[in-house]
Amino acid sequence: PMGKIRGTEDSDKDTAEVYEGLIRNIWAQSKGDSIMDYAAEYQVVAGYGAWKLSTDYTSVDVFEQDIKVEGIDNPFCLFADPADKGMMKRNARYWILTEKMPAEEFEAKYKGKEKADFPSHEFDDDEDWDGADDIRVAEYWWKEPVTKEIWQLADGKVVEASDDIPEEMIKKRRMV
Repeated sequence: PMGKIRGTEDSDKDTAEVYEGLIRNIWAQSKGDSIMDYAAEYQVVAGYGAWKLSTDYTSVDVFEQDIKVEGIDNPFCLFADPADKGMMKRNARYWILTEKMPAEEFEAKYKGKEKADFPSHEFDDDEDWDGADDIRVAEYWWKEPVTKEIWQLADGKVVEASDDIPEEMIKKRRMV
């Protein structure tokens, strides 16, 4: 089963079809079914499965990027903001994903990057790595809060604040 995008008005139906086609293409190119199966297996067996979305350049000589769905080999090396108490962690302010790699691979991929020490006994995959020179690499995602003003117009439509809208058309205002 897959999600379906539906236009809410007649003019949105064509746009919804285009978006749905793009999403299906991303899913197919990423082999999303296999990634979802792996995450589901982890979820059933261990209680926690995960995957991520990323972007990467189409090739080395272009600026276009492709969106990809990527599997996470060990979801127990994925850490959410502990302040978010929700089961799905939708309000987490940050996420950290760690993995270990051999030192020579790290040097080739992250030439000149600084290394930092931190206790490794905290990570679920430590027994999988016995090389003393292995390097743990962390990906870090965070949310930055944004504040903006929205207006409800006399016709009920809600829009972002704009200098193009006459004052008499504004019914309500609020910050979000």
